[in-house]
Amino acid sequence: MAASICKRHDGDPRAVYQNYLDELKKLMTEGVGRLPPVQTDLQPPPWLKAAGPVEISRIWEIEAYGHCFPLLEPKDNNRQP
Repeated sequence: MAASICKRHDGDPRAVYQNYLDELKKLMTEGVGRLPPVQTDLQPPPWLKAAGPVEISRIWEIEAYGHCFPLLEPKDNNRQP
């Protein structure tokens, strides 16, 4: 909210406190709006059934922080150590 006031008045954060504090308080009282309702009636896309089953663990290695790396060779989960 303070950043929007900075941009609107071409000022810096200190200027917001010194010159536009009442405007900032008004914005904070009004809030930022409401989030859209959560959609609960989600359906899979129509093409998914035609694609057939795919076991992603044999094709991709997925790390916890969201990076995906294609495997050079498919994993063999049945192989003995």
